[in-house]
Amino acid sequence: MTDLGLQDGVLQIFDVDHGACALLTMPTGQPGEHRRVLIDCGHSSEFQGAPWYPGGQLLSSGVSFVDLLICTNYDEDHASGAPSLKERGIGVGCILGNPTVPPEAIVQLKSEDGMGKGIELIATSLAERRAAGKVQTPPHIPGLRLSYFWNPWPYWDSENNLSLVTHLREGLNNAQTRTI
Repeated sequence: MTDLGLQDGVLQIFDVDHGACALLTMPTGQPGEHRRVLIDCGHSSEFQGAPWYPGGQLLSSGVSFVDLLICTNYDEDHASGAPSLKERGIGVGCILGNPTVPPEAIVQLKSEDGMGKGIELIATSLAERRAAGKVQTPPHIPGLRLSYFWNPWPYWDSENNLSLVTHLREGLNNAQTRTI
């Protein structure tokens, strides 16, 4: 996947058990250079006789870095594949979730019902990045406009009401755009 000959972006939607996982690959205008957005990172317990995880898929496609990981929901089914990214050495530039929810609140909310390893890794990564002074600002990706919306924590205090609604708009050329 290092050079797909992309003129416009490519969106791959992966079949996961419950939750979501999709990869948007956008050309930068430089030969062989792309930016990648992973939208959630769920997994599948059964795909062609074996479990499927996004880390293995990305690595087998030659992807070792994701510019942006969008966490639309702090539930395990949207993050269960996150440990596979770390295990395979897939770097993540920015983690974008509901920006009003601190990592400690994620842990508190998820501990009430049992926290999975994916959400635990997301919360830990967000806490480590905050401690290192790394603000989770989405990168500029040529040809892609990103907007997002959320309910504010602690006014809303259940994880399903703390989702991140994300709108991605891809510029096909100067006259056309396509909503993803």
